[in-house]
Amino acid sequence: MTELVRVPPCNLDAESAILGIILIDNSKFHLISGMINESDFYNSNLRKIYSIIKIMINDNRPCDLLTLKDELLNNGLLDQVGGISAITRLLDDISSPVNVEYYAQIIRDKSMLRKVIQVGNTMTTKGYEAKEDPISIIEDVENSIEEIIGAELSREAEKMGEVDRDFMEKMMDQYENPESYGNLYTGFRNFDTIVGGLRKQDLIIIAGRPSTGKTSFALTITKHVAFKGKKVLFLSLEQSIDAIKNRLLSMETEADLRIFKTGSNDKIILNKIIIASYEYSKRDLFISDNPMSIDQICSIAKRYKLVHDIDLLVIDYLGLIDVNDMENRNAEVAKMSRKIKGLAKKLDIPIILLSQLNRLVETRSLKKPQLSDLRDSGALEQDADVVVLLWSEAIDVESGGYATCVDGIPVKVIIAKNRDGTTGVVDMKFQRSCVLYKE
Repeated sequence: MTELVRVPPCNLDAESAILGIILIDNSKFHLISGMINESDFYNSNLRKIYSIIKIMINDNRPCDLLTLKDELLNNGLLDQVGGISAITRLLDDISSPVNVEYYAQIIRDKSMLRKVIQVGNTMTTKGYEAKEDPISIIEDVENSIEEIIGAELSREAEKMGEVDRDFMEKMMDQYENPESYGNLYTGFRNFDTIVGGLRKQDLIIIAGRPSTGKTSFALTITKHVAFKGKKVLFLSLEQSIDAIKNRLLSMETEADLRIFKTGSNDKIILNKIIIASYEYSKRDLFISDNPMSIDQICSIAKRYKLVHDIDLLVIDYLGLIDVNDMENRNAEVAKMSRKIKGLAKKLDIPIILLSQLNRLVETRSLKKPQLSDLRDSGALEQDADVVVLLWSEAIDVESGGYATCVDGIPVKVIIAKNRDGTTGVVDMKFQRSCVLYKE
C-alpha cells in the first residue's frame, strides 16, 4: 500500500501574489516587512526572490522586473529560482494590492504551523530515541514553542496617542482599585513607600554577604504576601523544605528557631506553632527544594503560573542554580539574569532573586555595599529593576558572629537601584532568633 505523503501547510498562491504586488508597488513592502521574513516562505525559489527584493528596497533601490532580474543574475541566483520566466510569472496574475497584508498574514500563519509540526516531530524522534533526560526534552520543546510565540507576539511601534490612552486607563484603574492593580506590598511600610511595592514584570534582586539574613528578608516578604491572599512559589536551592517551613513558623510565632530542632515542653509555644501551621495551610504558598538549572526554574514557574496562577516567584539563590560552564561563570550568570527577567515579563509577575555580594566589600575600610559589589556579573545590575543590598555593621561576616542586640540586629536595607522610582535607605531590625525582619 502506497503511503500518502502529506504536504506541510503552505499557500504558494499567497507567496507568489505578495511578490507580484511588491514588484508593482514597492511601498507595499513596508506594510508587510514587520509581519513576515524570508524564512516564512515555503517555496525555496520564492524565498530567495523575497530575500533579494528585501535587500534592494532596504537599500532604497527601485525593484521591478528588470532590476530584480539583474540583481538575481549578479548574485548567481537567477537560474536557481527558475530563470526569467519564473519572475515574469509573478506578474501574470496580479491580485488586488489592498490585500497585501492579508496575504502576509496567511504566509505567517502557515509558517507557524510548519514550525509547530517541526517541534512535534523533533519531540517524537527524541522520545523514541530515549537518549536524553525526559525533562530536558520537555524543556527544549517549551523553549522552541516560546520562540514561535515570541516571534508572533512581537509588537511594532505604537502611536503615542494609543500609548497615552492605555497609560491613562491603567492609571485610573490603579487609582480606583490599588490592591487589584497588581503591585504586591512587602509589609515594610517605609520600604514600600520608596520602592512602590513589587510591580508585575519586575526583577528584584536582594543581595548581601553571608549571614546578613537574605533568606529571612525574602521569607518575611513571602509570608506577608501569602497572608494577603496572594499565591507565592518559593524555590529554595539552599535549604530543605522542612528548614524553610521551620523558619516560616518561627517568624509567625516569634518562637526561637532552635526549638524546631531541639523540641520544646512549653505548651504555650507549641499551641502557637499548631495555630500557625493551620494558618499557613490555608495559604497558597508553594515551596520546592530541588536542585535546578535555569531552564528547570523557568519550566516549574510556568507550570505553577498555568496551574495555580502564582503572583510572586522567589528564587533562593542565584549562586546555587546549576550551570553548564563553570569556567565562564560570568557569561552563564548573564544568561540566567536575562532569562529570569524575561520570565518575569512572560509570566507578568514580580520575581525576587537572592544573590551574594563579592568579597571585595570586606576589604574596604567602609564596608557599605554598592551596586558594583554584585557577584559574578554586571548583567545583574543591568537587568534588575530593583536592587536591595543588606548591610549591618553588627554582623561580622568573616566569623559569622553577631553583636549583642536585645531588640534585634540593626540592618541598613539599601535600595541601590529603583528603575521607576527613587533610591534610599530603610533602617530595619533583624530578629535573628526568629529570623524575622521588622522596620
